[in-house]
Amino acid sequence: MTELITNRTPPTTTRATNGRNRNALYFGLITINKNSHYLPKWQKHVISLIITPFLSLCVWAQTPKPQTPETEFVNEALKLMSDSSANYTQAIVYWEKAAKANPQQPLYSYELAYCHYELKQYEKSIEVLKKTIGKYPNLINANYYRLLGNAYDLVGKPDKAVDTYTQGLAKFADAGELYNELGGMYYKQGNNDKAVDYWEQGVDNA
Repeated sequence: MTELITNRTPPTTTRATNGRNRNALYFGLITINKNSHYLPKWQKHVISLIITPFLSLCVWAQTPKPQTPETEFVNEALKLMSDSSANYTQAIVYWEKAAKANPQQPLYSYELAYCHYELKQYEKSIEVLKKTIGKYPNLINANYYRLLGNAYDLVGKPDKAVDTYTQGLAKFADAGELYNELGGMYYKQGNNDKAVDYWEQGVDNA
């Protein structure tokens, strides 16, 4: 079966230069604007929305024929997510079918959680991601922790979000996006020094 792209990291920004100062803080704000969920409603995850389906679609478009039911389910789901009028509700149906066809592929559960997230069904997204992380600890990447942390934050559980990002970093110490998310959490709390510390580490691990 065609290998899927599972590392969908967003573009990075230019490194701030003068340590813990306004430049570093500015970098953090730019990072928030581009790479995290601390955005106005209409901008939220715009980078992921554009890049994620496109990259996955490119991979699956190369799948040799005849296609299996599993690849057909995935193709249908990706088509439903690939344009401005994305139908996440219907995509969920196909991701669930794909997951049943191949229970050992955690990416399907990630995409399922992502659809729930975009539908603002954050609790359902949390449920799916917690189960997936627990079931496939060696087959996932930092994005699972990032999405889970974001969902926790959006249901008003910032402490859970911080814990989740921190757990992700314990496993993926070079995941710059998790440092960026932690920086965003501390920035929201008014702890600029700690925010800058994490944003600088995000740059170092970009």
